[in-house]
Amino acid sequence: MLLGGDAGPNRVGLRTDTMIVVSVDRQTGDLASVSVPRNLMELPMPAGPLRDRFPHGFTDLANALYTYVSIHPELGLDPAQAIKGALAELLGIPIDNYVIVDLIGFMKIIDALGGVTVNLSSNVHLVPNVDGKTKEAPSVGPGPVAMNGAMALSFVRTREQDSDYSRMKRQRCLLAAVAAETSPADLAVNYLSLASAVEGAFRSDIPREQLADLVRVFGLVNVAMARTLVLVPPVIKPAHPDIARIRALVANTLDAAAPPADPAIGAPTC
Repeated sequence: MLLGGDAGPNRVGLRTDTMIVVSVDRQTGDLASVSVPRNLMELPMPAGPLRDRFPHGFTDLANALYTYVSIHPELGLDPAQAIKGALAELLGIPIDNYVIVDLIGFMKIIDALGGVTVNLSSNVHLVPNVDGKTKEAPSVGPGPVAMNGAMALSFVRTREQDSDYSRMKRQRCLLAAVAAETSPADLAVNYLSLASAVEGAFRSDIPREQLADLVRVFGLVNVAMARTLVLVPPVIKPAHPDIARIRALVANTLDAAAPPADPAIGAPTC
């Protein structure tokens, strides 16, 4: 589970505005992902104190669950683990591990990787950077755009010209571009700068002893063949999600042999 948090300078608390569940076959490298919108309502709760408190689903937007758990220590839960359990319940699949990164950490990771180039089909207006100092171009594209960390963050945060759902598409495009440009050799070469970049701005429950195996699996992945399910209208109604339909769509997306059951399954167009 990949979580992008909005914690940063001059911001209080953290909301998980980006929630993506990624599944990779350890033997073949087959990759599929599911994007969950931040404004999903009635997020089903896993068994335990959260379900006891919200038997009919979370009563706020899905991106507010992290903050809710953080300010209710009586629940005895880790916020990221709570979201992991809730998304597993929503999607009908087990989720092994999570990674969460905040705004500043995202910029540092992109810079540590040497930047990323995203091929845009249209012009995209950028938003001011979170530090209030860095000035980005007012817009970028169309065509290939080389982005450093600051520009990449502005690119994945902007929604002024369209919507949350278009912003989700840009986030998937950027992640796909990073994956396509980054090899296991790149990770090895940039290990020290990456480790420095994520310190204090990155959390995960992936055991350290599994990292070498993850790099091996990553080397098998063909990003161009990845399947993506995006849980946005008209595929679902975020205000009143059909949980059974969501789980069926997820099962189909994770099945490498199954034909796409919905036009929302596929690679994003940038």
